Amino acid sequence: MPDRWLPNAEIIGCTKTGGSYNGAPYRLTLHTTEGDPGTVNGCRNMAETHGSPPQLWYHPRLRWLGQGLPLDRSAYALAHPSGTPETNRAGALQVEMFGYADDTPNWTTELDNIGHDVLRPLLDAGWPIDTGRLAPTTGSDGYGQNGAVRGNWDQWANFNGLCVHANVPGNDHWDAGQVDLHRIVDAAGGVKPKPPPPEERDMAAPATCTDSDDRQWVFYKGTDKQLWARCGSDEPFALGGEVTDAITVVPGPRLQFDVYAYAPNGSCWSRHAEGYDWGDWYQL
Repeated sequence: MPDRWLPNAEIIGCTKTGGSYNGAPYRLTLHTTEGDPGTVNGCRNMAETHGSPPQLWYHPRLRWLGQGLPLDRSAYALAHPSGTPETNRAGALQVEMFGYADDTPNWTTELDNIGHDVLRPLLDAGWPIDTGRLAPTTGSDGYGQNGAVRGNWDQWANFNGLCVHANVPGNDHWDAGQVDLHRIVDAAGGVKPKPPPPEERDMAAPATCTDSDDRQWVFYKGTDKQLWARCGSDEPFALGGEVTDAITVVPGPRLQFDVYAYAPNGSCWSRHAEGYDWGDWYQL
């Protein structure tokens, strides 16, 4: 499973908790705020009080990256007209960039910074964004539901690359303007493979369970001594801690289950899950 939080982002307050995705492929969608507070404090205040937040906020000159929602929860910055397919929940990883759509054709180092500070960390975190698939961008002629680069619903449902707000069907904004997505990708340096998770240790008997969605889970001790989890064929992810060989899992209702593991000093610890949302470790 890709990482939920980017290590280079400041965790900030948020007016929403995030929704669930509908299983569509993931794509990176760029917005411009059409305003620039000019300071990190100003950016932070604007982000923390916004009523329709993205997951990420970024100032391309100040190089401040804020994150208010985990990346495995959908954001709210796209319009979703009644009776139309999903927009925000269609795997849209969204970034509000402080600045103006009119100015983005003149961005240079700003684009490099976006590649270094936003796209590269998302790729390293395991989010499957196809950097070879870039939507077209344009200026103010992108305004309106029939704007020059507005995609259709089939295109949106199957898109897994980089796009801007002006490409999203059912919306009328034309941000982020004629931004050079190729330069952002070049600055990000392409896709680097994520290091493989530790192998399962033979001496650590894994624990398995099936949740209420019929998903098969396995929990095991990695060579790094942490507890690891894997759901079906998804990529394993670390649950932390330092465990011995004793691991037990107890499934519950509505995708809930509890994992119990013994630490080297003999104490028993547990973590509670609801789907992919995990609580903190606590000692029993």
